Amino acid sequence: MIASMNRETRANLIFISLLLAVMIPPAYITIKKKLDPDARRMGAPDVVPHQAAYIDYNMQRPGIERIAPPKTCAWVAELADKRWRGASGDSIHPEQRREGLPSEKHTFEVAAVEATGEGVKRIGLIAWDPEMSINPTYCKFMVGENPMKVTSFDQIGIPPDVRHELQKFGFVNPPKLVGWYELGPEAAGVAAVRGDSLRVVFITPRGPRNDRWLAGNHFAPPESPSIKEGAPASADPATSPTPVSTSSAPATAPTSPEIRE
Repeated sequence: MIASMNRETRANLIFISLLLAVMIPPAYITIKKKLDPDARRMGAPDVVPHQAAYIDYNMQRPGIERIAPPKTCAWVAELADKRWRGASGDSIHPEQRREGLPSEKHTFEVAAVEATGEGVKRIGLIAWDPEMSINPTYCKFMVGENPMKVTSFDQIGIPPDVRHELQKFGFVNPPKLVGWYELGPEAAGVAAVRGDSLRVVFITPRGPRNDRWLAGNHFAPPESPSIKEGAPASADPATSPTPVSTSSAPATAPTSPEIRE
């Protein structure tokens, strides 16, 4: 049939086919958004956010309240349990607080710590910022003034339902992968180190970036009082998002000191 068409008809048919190929995908996306009951009305004015997901590294506006989505925290707790407990001893006490343990600039969170009376032996953390989770050789870690080496690294896919939940909480484009790091003392013959914070410098195309996590009592051995003892009870932890405590993630993060070589 196409062979019997004249040149003008064939050109029109090809043009219409290309036009449909270009228009159908955005039309499908628009209809899908309209069918989402949680989506904002397209004609509504932009809303200035007063809350953000606790690990949204793109949102750096001072004073914003950080919220820990329940599915995300449950996934982090499950990940820490699988990656951490199966490879170690009794002194490990993974932190599975519902409010999460983010760094000051929200690029990573600490998922587990192994500590003794001598200090910190191992740290398990999740790097959410893609520039930190690409390659461990781009990152340098320190506990206090003590260099830490990467003993294990892996990239892990974020489940679609967790990404969708983060988007509902205002994280516009959450990563598809996170980096799982396990750290230990870098100095030979040193089993544990002391410090009150974990600092990181990671190299990016725009230059070095840094972030810091204030340990509080999380670098103490398991016998120390747990942070959970004073945590308020919730009627339904599986469905209720929890505001993140600002004690470990202040709204205005001070500039972290550069890690010395």
